[in-house]
Amino acid sequence: MKTKILLVIALLSVLFLSCEGGSEPSNSYDGENNTEHGMYLGITAFSNDVKYYGSKIDRFHVLTKSNVSTYTSFVNSLSMGDATVLYYAVDNNLSYLQNCKFPDDLSSVNIVTFTDGLNQGSRALDKQEGEHDYAANDKSYIAEINRKIKNTKVQGLPINAYAIGIRGKDVSGDAITIFQDNLQKLSSSKENAMEVTNMKEVNTKFREIASSLYSKSETTTLTITIPMPSENEKERFTFDDVTDATKSKCYLEGVYANGALNNINYVGCGSNSGIVVKEKSAGGVKIKFEFEDFSDNKGKAISTTNMQQWHMEQGQTTWTRNSEFRPNESIETIEEHKTAVVMLVLDCSSSLGNDFENVKSAANDFIKTLVGEAVNTNPGGGTGNSEEAKAKVRLKFGGGNTHGDNFQFGLWSETLNKLVCSKSFSISAATSQYFDVTIHEGETFSCWCSDERGEYNGNNGFVLENDHKYTLYLFGYTYELHDETGKGEMELAKIRFCKEYAYTNVAEMGLVDEDGDFWVGGYWFGEESGTTSYYDIPAATLSPVYFYNYITDNENNSGWYYALDKHTYTFESGKSYTYTCGDDGEYLVFTITLDGSFNAPAKRQIVAQRRVHKSKMASSRSNFSSTFKHSALMRMQ
Repeated sequence: MKTKILLVIALLSVLFLSCEGGSEPSNSYDGENNTEHGMYLGITAFSNDVKYYGSKIDRFHVLTKSNVSTYTSFVNSLSMGDATVLYYAVDNNLSYLQNCKFPDDLSSVNIVTFTDGLNQGSRALDKQEGEHDYAANDKSYIAEINRKIKNTKVQGLPINAYAIGIRGKDVSGDAITIFQDNLQKLSSSKENAMEVTNMKEVNTKFREIASSLYSKSETTTLTITIPMPSENEKERFTFDDVTDATKSKCYLEGVYANGALNNINYVGCGSNSGIVVKEKSAGGVKIKFEFEDFSDNKGKAISTTNMQQWHMEQGQTTWTRNSEFRPNESIETIEEHKTAVVMLVLDCSSSLGNDFENVKSAANDFIKTLVGEAVNTNPGGGTGNSEEAKAKVRLKFGGGNTHGDNFQFGLWSETLNKLVCSKSFSISAATSQYFDVTIHEGETFSCWCSDERGEYNGNNGFVLENDHKYTLYLFGYTYELHDETGKGEMELAKIRFCKEYAYTNVAEMGLVDEDGDFWVGGYWFGEESGTTSYYDIPAATLSPVYFYNYITDNENNSGWYYALDKHTYTFESGKSYTYTCGDDGEYLVFTITLDGSFNAPAKRQIVAQRRVHKSKMASSRSNFSSTFKHSALMRMQ
């Protein structure tokens, strides 16, 4: 069995092990003494032998934007071989890494393994270089690798190991258990063992891991430059787009006195600089304050695009905006990368077949993501230039139907058959920032996303135009791509869901398109009652529905039902609505009320209503397919 791709990745330190002929005993290396700060990257490729980027005794180099091409050229030069020395390659690199030295600011070390199945030929290499007792059979060999992963420390830091596996054609019967056990043994935790089914998912996992390594290996120092304030004057710096300082949900505030900003309060953000930051001269009448490791409450970077300065002199009670404050001129954001090591081990066995080129493409994307270039990378694998066509795309969540707070989104090039960009978002953010997408003539795209429950694919097949801005509205399984260039944002309505009583048999309320093909939004109440927040929905004709799960020994009424006699209702742009389920004992009462416009709530007005006797439910059963309930998994709970 040829083992497809073995990735060994170390978090926040980037070490790509390379492909150059030769191999050595697992524990015979003196290791490297690395003194440069930054992301260490090494690449190891293996099939019937082991190859290293650099050399077998000098594997680690700091990855920079200036040397990315040397890494990608190495990957592009790889060819397939006829064996799969998976265990030897991992064991060899673990021992080598353990004997290396790095700067004192080393932040993390991780191993990620991707394989298509089983091990072949590792013992032969081990015997050539110095036989180990544990390499006598596969079971003891992988057990020793797992022990090393869980117990090895690199300058006091544990190894975070990931294993990504795609089941090869020879993995069947008892071999399935061995394949799955390999993934577990090559991981430092259960959740780090990931089985995938196709090369699209491989690319996705590469990008996800690389993105997490890149983002975790950087800190941001926020430097704010302003004219010297009056003594005891309050200063507030807001980062969200507000016209009233009191409405901000992301800001830092302090009192200027004795040459410092004192009693700093961080809301929606934080910094290692603490509650007192001393001023530094910025020349002339200006001073500056530096906030180290500045980020949001989840450790992610905060955009300064909408940043504003507000001040309040002693004795005053209202904030005054400084209209002369210019974020682009007054703020300098500095990224500082701590030392990190990533070990990447690539399977080059011939079992990869036609997928081998996709493996190399995914590895190159991984490299570029690590150095922070992936979003602007040519989907074909080359680096971009200023003459390439680009579009800007952002994502807007609606419908109230996405499970969990962490959400991964990406664009898939149907023309190139690869994931061209991938971003992580917080659902609570509602709208992402724009990101660049390189486009080619005639290229079509579809969207891809994942949350805590799994992965979901769109079926859009859309085309992006050069210099256009787009918003991809995600309403459950309804994807609305809107070209904003010259048109503005898409027309939206808002809706909230209300279940008046804790009635067991109405478990979920939602909206679908008028043909019943797509889940637009909804809320899972289960046995509970309550009222949700307002969610964005398309201004369109939609069908309010509910899931009824009444089952007895004699009848089964479980299924989806229409809430209205005419099945559909047309929701108008700029209007807010409430979809309510009531219960008076014999009847379920469904009501759609108009609550006013977005910014001007009015007295609620009933615009549609239906009373359904519980003994006559069948007349309102929906026309959804049997797979609808299972496909509509992205919803709030």
